[in-house]
Amino acid sequence: MPETESNPTRDDEISSEERLAKEHHQRGNDLFSQLMKNGNKSNDTEKLTEVAQAYEDALVHYSPTHPSRWKVMSNLAACCTITFRFTKDLGVLEEAISKQRQLLDMAESTSDRITALTNLGISFEERYQHVKLVDDINEAISIHTEALECSGYTGPHSKMCLDYLTKELITRFEITGGLDDLDAAIKHRRLALSELTDDADRISSLGWLGYYRYIRFECSANLDDLKESIDFLDEALILEEISSTGLSYQYVNSLAAGYIARFNHSGSVDDLTNSVNLFRRALSLSDPTNDLHASILSNLGTSLHSLYTTLKNKDDLYESITMIERALDYHPLGHPKHASTLSSLATSLIELFVDFGDLKSLDSAISLNEEALGTSMKEEDQLMVLNNLSHGLYVLHEHSGSRSDIDKAIELSREAVQISINLGKHVDNLAKTYDNLASSLSSRFQVLGNISDIQESIETHKKVLELRPHGNPNRFLSIARLATAIMLRYENVGAIEDLEEAIALKREAISAHPGLQSEKYGLFDSLALALNIRAEKLGTVQDHDEVIALHHLAVINCPQEHLLKASMFNNLATALFTRYSHAKDAQDLDDSIAYHIDALNLRPEGHPLRWKSLNNIGAALIVRFQNLGNTEDLLKSIDIFFESINFATPDHPEFPLVVLNLAAALYNRFELTRDITDLHSLTDLYFIAMQKLPKAHPDWSNIIYEIAHKYLIICRMSPRTDREYLEEAAFGLMEEATEHPTTPPIRRFTTALHWVQYAHKHEHRSHLLAYKHCLTALERCLVFAPSIEAQQALLSSVVPKSLASDAAFSAISEGRMDLAVEFLEQGRAILWARLNGYRHSLQEVRSVSPEAADRLENVTASIESFSFSLDAKQLDNHILNADQIGDNRILCDERERIIDAIRKLEGFSNFLRPVPYNSLQEAAKEGPVVYINASKHGVAALIVRAKEMPTCVPLPLASVESLEELQATFIKAKETHSQRLMANVLRTLWKDIAEPIVKRLLSLGIKFMSRIWWCPTSILCQFPLHAAGPYKKGGKNLSDMFISSYTPSLAALIRARSNLAQADEDENPKLLIMGQTATLPAVRDEVTRVTDLGSFVTPVVDDDASREEVLRLMRSHKWIHFACHGFQHPTQPFHSYFLLHNEEPLTLRDLVHAELPNAEFAFLSACHTATGDLEKTPDEMIHLAAAMQFIGFRSVVGTLWDMTDVDGPVITEAFYKSMLKDGWGGADFRNSAVALNEVTRKMRDLKISLNRCVNFVHIGA
Repeated sequence: MPETESNPTRDDEISSEERLAKEHHQRGNDLFSQLMKNGNKSNDTEKLTEVAQAYEDALVHYSPTHPSRWKVMSNLAACCTITFRFTKDLGVLEEAISKQRQLLDMAESTSDRITALTNLGISFEERYQHVKLVDDINEAISIHTEALECSGYTGPHSKMCLDYLTKELITRFEITGGLDDLDAAIKHRRLALSELTDDADRISSLGWLGYYRYIRFECSANLDDLKESIDFLDEALILEEISSTGLSYQYVNSLAAGYIARFNHSGSVDDLTNSVNLFRRALSLSDPTNDLHASILSNLGTSLHSLYTTLKNKDDLYESITMIERALDYHPLGHPKHASTLSSLATSLIELFVDFGDLKSLDSAISLNEEALGTSMKEEDQLMVLNNLSHGLYVLHEHSGSRSDIDKAIELSREAVQISINLGKHVDNLAKTYDNLASSLSSRFQVLGNISDIQESIETHKKVLELRPHGNPNRFLSIARLATAIMLRYENVGAIEDLEEAIALKREAISAHPGLQSEKYGLFDSLALALNIRAEKLGTVQDHDEVIALHHLAVINCPQEHLLKASMFNNLATALFTRYSHAKDAQDLDDSIAYHIDALNLRPEGHPLRWKSLNNIGAALIVRFQNLGNTEDLLKSIDIFFESINFATPDHPEFPLVVLNLAAALYNRFELTRDITDLHSLTDLYFIAMQKLPKAHPDWSNIIYEIAHKYLIICRMSPRTDREYLEEAAFGLMEEATEHPTTPPIRRFTTALHWVQYAHKHEHRSHLLAYKHCLTALERCLVFAPSIEAQQALLSSVVPKSLASDAAFSAISEGRMDLAVEFLEQGRAILWARLNGYRHSLQEVRSVSPEAADRLENVTASIESFSFSLDAKQLDNHILNADQIGDNRILCDERERIIDAIRKLEGFSNFLRPVPYNSLQEAAKEGPVVYINASKHGVAALIVRAKEMPTCVPLPLASVESLEELQATFIKAKETHSQRLMANVLRTLWKDIAEPIVKRLLSLGIKFMSRIWWCPTSILCQFPLHAAGPYKKGGKNLSDMFISSYTPSLAALIRARSNLAQADEDENPKLLIMGQTATLPAVRDEVTRVTDLGSFVTPVVDDDASREEVLRLMRSHKWIHFACHGFQHPTQPFHSYFLLHNEEPLTLRDLVHAELPNAEFAFLSACHTATGDLEKTPDEMIHLAAAMQFIGFRSVVGTLWDMTDVDGPVITEAFYKSMLKDGWGGADFRNSAVALNEVTRKMRDLKISLNRCVNFVHIGA
């Protein structure tokens, strides 16, 4: 029977499918293994497709419940992931994610589920890297967290889960900057570390923990994070050495970075040295072909740069440059780190210039940063390059003075700020960039003085402060930097409120510092410096003691090896020297020298600042010599200065300072020995200093003045044949010093004063030119005085009382009578002239350029407003508002620009310049003006007439000394009301002064009872010249021969007569009389007598005479009569006042502010209304009568001293009857001088006391 074929069973069919599945499975594995042998680097997509197909076929044949199905699906998902890495086809990655999700459903064991979760998390992370959706990284973190929880945080899978989870947490931290993610990563790493026993695993985990804690420190600036980072990495390195597994250069490099970061906060040289040594070690361990090798080179170069700036070992700087240049070989053009490496190299090159004057290095540094800026780079690197280039341009500006360099530096800083805002990752990064901009603005302000720069710097520092709220560990730094900027504004503007605010902020910075007191030494030092300035400014002795105590704290707490230690010794020494200069305690001076020596010992030979310490010691020794006379101190100082010069770099900006100190020491020795070789040597030194300083430097003029001074000394010791050459050279240099454009005006003025003195001493012809420079510089000084009080203080404290008179005498001695008058006009009544000049010259300008006139009027009004806006408390305490002062300076600059523009108009080339004599003659068109010049060199009168050159009348019987003796008698006559003494004074005035002038006037054809104007100077301003006479029976006194008036200056008289035609066309004047009867009973009678004159009189008395009401009524009345008390302030003449009802003052300031379009005549029936500051600024005539003239009154009657109450009604009635003899319609203010003359002569005829008769004076037209 034939064998028949049997049918297969069901079991045979299953075995066949499984066999096919296993074949496909094995084939996929073999292909996959072959592919992986290439290190997963072979981009063979066809092979990958073949592998994937084999696994797909295996899945077809495996039963749904087959245990191998999970493994095949896992391999297939992995194959998709690898394919995506090569193709970047998102569809393939989506397929991998889909299969990995299926695997989660298929996983039967915990191990399988952990693997599936881990792979799925990796896929989401890969998708994030491709499409940058944060949701993907969030999903990855969620999945890896679940995987870690499945592992139970123990066992073989937990390390892998922790590795992936912390990696994704760090990725999200880098995206968002959220510290929660970083903290979570650290927490998981700590957890992993506690479970690890294998040395290699523990080393890896410690390394990661150290790295993460370092990142956290960069974000928080919390030194605890930095300390723990260093501790973890230290432990990792120790474990590596113990286990002999070989040191990982990555960990060594990270630990070195930690030490350099801690150095930046602590200033510990040990940390810095450790970082350098570790970077060297990492470099020796790293593979030269690895990218990290280049980073280590760069890091080593940067840390060596820091080591150089700390210890100033030149070898460190050169090695720094070498390391970074080697790193640059690894980072050629196109490399991502090319730009940052170039910039790091530039930083070290800048240091070469700063400390050693190598200009080529600075040029190279700027070029490197500019090259870096032109390359493609990350925004973080661009930020670094911009900041470094900005700094380099600033340093170049400091050297060359180029405006374009500092402007470009600011521009780059602004760009850096914008990039930092765009990056927006870390608030502290933005704060640091704002810091850089603020510092750059402060730097430009220091150079250019533009107030807007320092204002913006301060506002920018305030932005930084907002970014670092309370609790921020860097807040104290922001407070300290804000204080520094405000301090800088104070140093340039002078507002005491800035100084106080800076001091308060510096104290706050100390309180806000999160560390121990021992860490606050820098803040102690900074506060001490500010307090020292306040002590010098306000004379607060208690500040000196606190300053020294704070400097002691700084020195004690600053580590011995710290970069600033020597500077702190220096600051303490300087503070002790300052206290010595006040208290003259020799121990302070000795201690100062000792601390300067301590600073020197920290700056050994080769240290770039050693010369500075030597210079400080030498300067202190000179002072000790000058005070104690120990010649050894002088000789030692000379040796030290020579040593200092040998150590100093000749191109260093402060090198001339040492040269000048040595020159000063040699001069001291010359004064001891009279050895002329010292003079020649020090003159050579001055020339060296002059060559080293840029000509634009403000000290340049000081040097050439000193050369001139020494030439004059040499001149006295030289043969006669050499003297003329030396004198000409000396006075030529003095002229050059006085004309130096960048020298502050006050220094130019004092230099010109010295020139005047030496020109007189050597009888040199340049004395007139010297006076011209003196008066011109004085005008510039007043421009920069912020208030009218400050200007008056300047005149009283710096300017010799007889300056204008001495200048006029010099001109008279040279036969230049016209120039003498010009000098007197330019150097007297300066304050009123400045204010009046702007007000009264505008009408002429307006006829040609209304726009220019309006601009000048508005700016001048603002300046005047500020000049009179400061109250007494502010002035007494020097408390000036910084913004106001800054604005005032801007206004002054604007005013000068407008004036320059007006001078370019046709016919206005001399606008507001010193008025030439031919224009001043106009003052004499209605009668001669007699200038009486009282100089220490002689007394003479100058008679100014309308069409002739001035006539000089020598007054040989008068001298300043004889006038001072007469002054004593005059004061006694007033105080005792002695008619005998007063008569003696008036007789002396007649004999010595008035009689010679009267004789000359008569010889010139001036008729009896003509009007004449007196313009006395200096000490003569207080005397009643109008009343001079022989006072004997049958004799004629001056008032019987001429009608006398006074004028502060020729220009003031010209202004008083300006626009008279328009005034004559106006309606008849109205008379306002103001009376205060509470303490002056006779005033009621005086008011009644004036009121009875007619309906044209407006009386305002007592309660009705408030300050506001009086000022209001003054605007509508042409004639004003004050009957009240008048007070002349003894030290602040601008605070003089009329006393109204209820003791309310109407001050000179109030009057200056008043706008009185109708003003014409004022009668000041009050005490002291024409008495100025006779002690300090007699020629300024700052009194109530002058103020009335300033605000528009053409004629003013005032008093030279106390007036008797009962005289008021009598004199007033007689005066107005004379004025109104032709009726009110014919009233003319120009008759007021004649009326006053008539009244006072009648009083004399009535035998009324001379003291009462001659008290009243007429001022003006």
